[in-house]
Amino acid sequence: MRKQNFKLKYQYQNMTNGNIEVWFSEPKESSTQQYITTEPNLKPEKISEHAFLNNLWYYNLDPGQKIEITIDYQGSRRDKTYTSNITKEEKEFFLRKSYFFIL
Repeated sequence: MRKQNFKLKYQYQNMTNGNIEVWFSEPKESSTQQYITTEPNLKPEKISEHAFLNNLWYYNLDPGQKIEITIDYQGSRRDKTYTSNITKEEKEFFLRKSYFFIL
C-alpha cells in the first residue's frame, strides 16, 4: 500500500462578543494514518482521554482569540479487504443506554 504525507491545518477565530467553547478531536494512529504530530498554537485547557476513542481537547476562546492546529501524518487508503473487530468493552460502551433531557 502506497503511503503519502499529509498536512492539515484547522483554524477557528472567535468573532463573537462572548467566550466560545471549542472541542478538538485529536487523531489516533491506525493502519491508515501513522507518525501523527499535532501542533496547536494554544495549549488545551483540558484533555479528556478515553481508552478507545480519540482524546478531546477543550478550549474556551475569548472574543477575537484564534486557534490553529496543524496535523502532519503519513497515510494510505484503507484496503478494501480491511476488517476490524471491536472488543467487548468497546461494544458495551457504544451500545449502552443513553439518556437525553430536553430543557
